[in-house]
Amino acid sequence: MAETLKTTDSAKLMTENLDVLRGYAKRVVAHGGVLTRDEERGKTARMTEYMTEGRRAGITDSDLYGQIFCDMVQRAESNCGCPTCRKRADRKRNAASGDGMASNTP
Repeated sequence: MAETLKTTDSAKLMTENLDVLRGYAKRVVAHGGVLTRDEERGKTARMTEYMTEGRRAGITDSDLYGQIFCDMVQRAESNCGCPTCRKRADRKRNAASGDGMASNTP
């Protein structure tokens, strides 16, 4: 059963839509699930509203999509093992140990 919109406040509506859209994305993209017909309709309506409100607030499409998929992308990056991800992990380790962006001035 599709979830219904519960609020008219713009910020709350965006947050609610984002939460539901993230749930759908995790289920489909990360876990290989399938949305029901009602969920698919709900997803389309929520996505339209989310993008409209985000653009109205001056948020780029890239950032709006990034908010939906950020958890999945971060997990994929940390597990990738490609040269770019290994360098990123090395930088994070160095920064955490204090060897990162430290100044060489006395």
